[in-house]
Amino acid sequence: MVMDALAVWIGPYVAAAAWVFDHIAGTQEASAQRLLALALLVWSVYLLHRWRRLRAAKRFGSGDSRRDWLAQHPRALAWISLAVTVAAVAALANVSWQAIALAPMGFAAAWLYAGPRLVRRRRVRETLLLKDVAVGAALAVVCAACLLLQPTLYTTSQTVVYWAARWSFWLGFMFVALIACADAIVCDIEDAAFDAKEGAQTPVVVWGRRKASVVSICLAVLAGLVPVGAALLGSQPMRQALWWAVVIPASSAGVALLNAHRPRRLIELRLVILVAVAALF
Repeated sequence: MVMDALAVWIGPYVAAAAWVFDHIAGTQEASAQRLLALALLVWSVYLLHRWRRLRAAKRFGSGDSRRDWLAQHPRALAWISLAVTVAAVAALANVSWQAIALAPMGFAAAWLYAGPRLVRRRRVRETLLLKDVAVGAALAVVCAACLLLQPTLYTTSQTVVYWAARWSFWLGFMFVALIACADAIVCDIEDAAFDAKEGAQTPVVVWGRRKASVVSICLAVLAGLVPVGAALLGSQPMRQALWWAVVIPASSAGVALLNAHRPRRLIELRLVILVAVAALF
């Protein structure tokens, strides 16, 4: 329960997504220090978001053991968030000094996500589909930016121009955006009751679990086809691309069919396990 409350599994999920991004882009250089920096950065932003949401949980009554634990231990959450943030900044500095800029950018994005009412007097996180699209796009941007800011033989501007001209780079971006958006819809399932109380229009609240799952599976199918395009461009082996084309939508459909009450952990560990298997061949 504590592991779920602190969203521990989001770190390995982000590292796995970044690993796939690198292989689709054709870098084949998924360095451990860069994956660690990405994992810590996204985890720190997510913990900050949960800390900011404590007031809403107390106001509406969560009825959720995860939120109840966080509400009972706000000081522990604050200290853990601070420690992970410091570790994230240190890890980003180890990648490059320019990469440190990703930390304030991440926190600004979290504020825009849950702060001001930007769309029809609704926050981004309360707006139908925009919430999930924002999550997918933000994760893709972070993975891309961390790749562009790593030390190379070229200047930063030359590196950006080099990667911007490669279709495989944008295919990697598209894969992360699609799979993160699809998985965000699934993760909304266990928050549906609280989101409905708060007035958030998530796909699960508006369309119901079954239709939302269908949308998620369709996005997963599209994500699975992206590596095939990368293989046709020669940035990765076709055998590995076909693996992703099959297992990504199949695993998403499997989680949906399980009808689990808490699918978040399943959907996050799913990608980590698939990457571990893919790394073997």
